Amino acid sequence: PDILLCTTQLKTIKQLVGNRLGISVLPDFVTNEETIFVRRQLTPPLKVNICLYWGREKQLSDMDRRFLDFIKHYIATEEFRSHFQKEAH
Repeated sequence: PDILLCTTQLKTIKQLVGNRLGISVLPDFVTNEETIFVRRQLTPPLKVNICLYWGREKQLSDMDRRFLDFIKHYIATEEFRSHFQKEAH
């Protein structure tokens, strides 16, 4: 493809695609409630690794620890596993 614009701003991406000025590869949950987009599943499906990083010397705040606890608990849930198992098929 001839890439003319690259952005991480979802609002911009959606506006450009919605105005027929481009295409994008996005996870389904980003647009699953919107009806103006045509979706095509990629074959083979893309796999994405999501990681959290912070400096070794960083003192985690209470909010940081709460966020990490939330993520750890959420990825252990059946809801999380079933969502990503559906995405993989």
